[in-house]
Amino acid sequence: MFSKYLWHGGSVYDAWFSCASNQVAQVLLTLPYSFSQLGMASGIIFQLFYGLMGSWTAYLISVLYVEYRTRKEREKVDFRNHVIQWFEVLDGLLGKHWRNIGLFFNCTFLLFGSVIQLIACASNIYYINDKLDKRTWTYIFGACCATTVFIPSFHNYRVWSFLGLAMTTYTAWYLAIASLLHGQVEGVQHAGPAKMVLYFTGATNILYTFGGHAVTVEIMDAMWKPQKFKLVYLVATIYVLTLTLPSASAVYWAFGDTLLDHSNALSLLPRTRFRDTAVVLMLIHQAIHHLRICMHAVVLRVGEADRRARNRELDEEGTGQGGCGDPDLVPCHRVPLLRAHQLHGWIFARQLHRLHNSFPCSHGYLRSCFSQRWVFFSAMCDPLEIR
Repeated sequence: MFSKYLWHGGSVYDAWFSCASNQVAQVLLTLPYSFSQLGMASGIIFQLFYGLMGSWTAYLISVLYVEYRTRKEREKVDFRNHVIQWFEVLDGLLGKHWRNIGLFFNCTFLLFGSVIQLIACASNIYYINDKLDKRTWTYIFGACCATTVFIPSFHNYRVWSFLGLAMTTYTAWYLAIASLLHGQVEGVQHAGPAKMVLYFTGATNILYTFGGHAVTVEIMDAMWKPQKFKLVYLVATIYVLTLTLPSASAVYWAFGDTLLDHSNALSLLPRTRFRDTAVVLMLIHQAIHHLRICMHAVVLRVGEADRRARNRELDEEGTGQGGCGDPDLVPCHRVPLLRAHQLHGWIFARQLHRLHNSFPCSHGYLRSCFSQRWVFFSAMCDPLEIR
């Protein structure tokens, strides 16, 4: 009974918690920095715009997922021991070329996303304990975060989603309240964008804030009734905006252009037990956020095609050993293959951080929109194809 409430999730509320907790993490601490690059007005407008675009993209992905799942179930495909991925949806609806494109961008997201999360962990813990350098802290958190691959799927993400959202909420309101109580620093200035490159750097950082639609398919696949997902992402985005807008605006109001030299908002606030609590909570949330990346089975699947064939043979023999056994246990194909690039991608990831933010995220918006139009235009030409 206890594990049922903490471990087994698949309702609309579980999906909402997953979407909301996955949308904003470490980037919450860098949004004030983006405001100093963009200016107050542009920062607010970009947050609203990208939030709306992310919600629309998630809606298109949900429609494509339901269509793909419906077609495969009519073909008697069994998904009980399988997590559907976004590139599989593209393969089933558009063909292998779109599958390869989707697989490429998913792997790019995995590679740089995981490294960025670990760098963020090292940056945060350094404010509490600077006896070790940030690179060493990255190694430590890389080893700790690698253990998250043992959580099977978003079905088992319920308690972590709740905790992650609670931690983000605390940190956001701490930033807002602490900045208002601190007041404006002497001689504060709000000059706004000074260079075009700074303006677009701030815009890509906000774009990354609302890039949580990358795991829409995995979250839907964990739902008992995926058809109810349509408005979940939009409601989650609205809640996230109630966290990001007040916190970023308040910190920028208090410190102004000083933020141009301090990308992490916590570095400007005085050290108190409340700030240390925010740092610790964000560290825990980083591990939870890293788990979201591990949910992508793109890199974690090893020889799955051969294993599926072997599973079918075992099922036909009646041994009962097909698949991975109990679906509530850890799937046998999950192994921690992320360690190498987590530990050795430090310098390379920093150089490609901007590229990672702008290219895969914006491509996700366009790819989803084009895919949805293509599928349903084809259906109009051949109505029997979609029925």
